[in-house]
Formats: sequence, C-alpha cells, structure tokens
Amino acid sequence: MGIENNSITTSSSQPKTADDL
Repeated sequence: MGIENNSITTSSSQPKTADDL
C-alpha cells in the first residue's frame, strides 16, 4: 500500500486506485 501506491500516485492526474483504499 505504501511503496506500491507511492509509484502509482506519482501522477496527481491519475485517479485513486484500489490500492489507495
């Protein structure tokens, strides 16, 4: 959730993924 999400949330334009929850 932290590390994986970190690379996914790198783009603020990208919507929140299931991992974010």
